[in-house]
Amino acid sequence: MTKFKKSMKAVHWIAGVCGALSVTIMGIVISHNFSSDSIIKATTVKTETQVQEPSSEPVLSSVEAVEVATVTSVNQNVYSLSESDYDALCKIVEAEAGGEDDIGKILVANVVLNRVYGPKFPDTVTDVVYSPGQFTPTQYSNFNSTQVSESTKAAVDRALTGEDYSQGALYFCANSVSGAFSGYTLVLQHGGQTFFK
Repeated sequence: MTKFKKSMKAVHWIAGVCGALSVTIMGIVISHNFSSDSIIKATTVKTETQVQEPSSEPVLSSVEAVEVATVTSVNQNVYSLSESDYDALCKIVEAEAGGEDDIGKILVANVVLNRVYGPKFPDTVTDVVYSPGQFTPTQYSNFNSTQVSESTKAAVDRALTGEDYSQGALYFCANSVSGAFSGYTLVLQHGGQTFFK
């Protein structure tokens, strides 16, 4: 395994832990009905020379605080791709999930990224996408001219910043043919697709 691949796996794991930790903390905040003012006081950073005072911005309700914490934990740059890898990822997500909702599109991007950082697959998005027999759309001559929608690009960008619903899935197929994956572990179904490990 390359040094870069090991580093990216560590970064991805840390982002997942931070996301889970922020959700857990916010769950405690809600269940104990803490005010956002007490959260601000509890999270004030002290240094040897100064104390950061709470901002004078409006106080958030605990529900609003949960939304802020969740968004912040997701928006970390986890993946950095070359232009050709980004293009390949956008095209395969459009071709495989263009008709799915945002989460369905993010799931397909998650599967490709899981493969890139998994030990059994190639090390680049382009090599994963064009691996023989893996993604049906790449077998057609018009795949390279796939027009990628703005909603697909936005979903790919969300996946690249660490938004991951895949639970480690490495494969997916249309719900109608999911029986072909009977030797794999079912992870989840979303929209018209089923995801496996």
